[in-house]
Amino acid sequence: MAAGRWAVLREGMAEKQRELTQRQHDIQTQNNGALEKMLRGVITEKAYSNFDEPTTRELEQIETQLEQLEEQRVTLEELTEQVRAEAIDLAGTWERANFETKLDLQRSPFGRCLYFEPEEHAPV
Repeated sequence: MAAGRWAVLREGMAEKQRELTQRQHDIQTQNNGALEKMLRGVITEKAYSNFDEPTTRELEQIETQLEQLEEQRVTLEELTEQVRAEAIDLAGTWERANFETKLDLQRSPFGRCLYFEPEEHAPV
């Protein structure tokens, strides 16, 4: 269940990375084309600057987003490894866990619908 959600999350991150990388490539190609036109005298330096400045800012934003995606990917991989290790040693994880973690472990297969009502289940 969780593995499926994480796979969807990973795929979404990969798709976003592909989109950003493609946009980055497109901007670089356009900037190179504009630079070439300026060097040939087809457009003025001012026209080139007017084009280059906003696209350079967009490139910086894309680079920041790509860095954030990489950080998220690494974090997701670390969490995946931690979950694998805990799944292998479920008994040890239970013994080392605090109350909240034990509740999370109990609820993981059932969601938040698992609860206990002591007055209904008290021994007679």
